[in-house]
Amino acid sequence: MDKNMEIISQPMATITQTNEWFRSVAIMDSLMDAIERNDAWNQIQQTDPMIQQAGQARYAAEKEAAAVLPRDLFKRLSEAATSVESATVSAAILYGMRVSTAISAATANQADFSQYILGRTKEGAAHG
Repeated sequence: MDKNMEIISQPMATITQTNEWFRSVAIMDSLMDAIERNDAWNQIQQTDPMIQQAGQARYAAEKEAAAVLPRDLFKRLSEAATSVESATVSAAILYGMRVSTAISAATANQADFSQYILGRTKEGAAHG
């Protein structure tokens, strides 16, 4: 391959990798949307006691704040709280996927996992 073709092919490989990354992100975005909008998740949000209690506390605080804050400030505060909640849900789902992957890897390689535990146990006993 001549020098010009080598120079051209490097950016093309980067472009291809970048396009693959964007396709992967688009697929993941669709999956996250499906997870967050599915009936099972909606049921959890509507019936989970901790979520319900937190929602009631938020509603009471927002009602109180709405009575004393200027409307524009209250709206921005409410939107910011909703954004934090949405970002937290997304991060929790992604973390759950990572944990699931770790569990799959550990259980697929049970002997390696057992060896890791043995090593950690020996190391703890040595420092113990």
